Amino acid sequence: MTSSRPQSSRYKYFQFGWAGKITFGLLASLWCLGAYWLLWPYEPIVIEKIEILNKDRIAYAGEYLEYAVTYTKKERYKVIKVTRQLISPDATIIMKVGDRGVRLPLGHHTVPVYAPIPDYCFPGKFDFLLTAMYEVNPIRIITVEYRTKPLTVRKR
Repeated sequence: MTSSRPQSSRYKYFQFGWAGKITFGLLASLWCLGAYWLLWPYEPIVIEKIEILNKDRIAYAGEYLEYAVTYTKKERYKVIKVTRQLISPDATIIMKVGDRGVRLPLGHHTVPVYAPIPDYCFPGKFDFLLTAMYEVNPIRIITVEYRTKPLTVRKR
């Protein structure tokens, strides 16, 4: 008994010949690459601790906040933005970040950092928040944050 169906209907989804098969293969590959980029758990840097080095955790407006960052960095990724903030219940003070503070070497290190506290910073208790944004691939940005225990800022 022979089938009454035409032979071409058996390959209903691949009727476009070799060009269609190549196009389908490329699109499937791109879809898999995009899924990999979006779902892979990247870890650009692990900040283990930030230790405030100022005596008695007291810093002064217009002077430097001294702190040491202990981190582990395994891969080089493009740094998009680094922010340092002093956060209190009343306000957020954004501190200036220089280019030098952005380039950290690979490996496990403790690096001392000096961050200028703006003159307009008011006295009070603040948490120090360090935020870094890394571009790990063309479609994904990873944000890493670390917040310290409160420190005191005073006027001179």
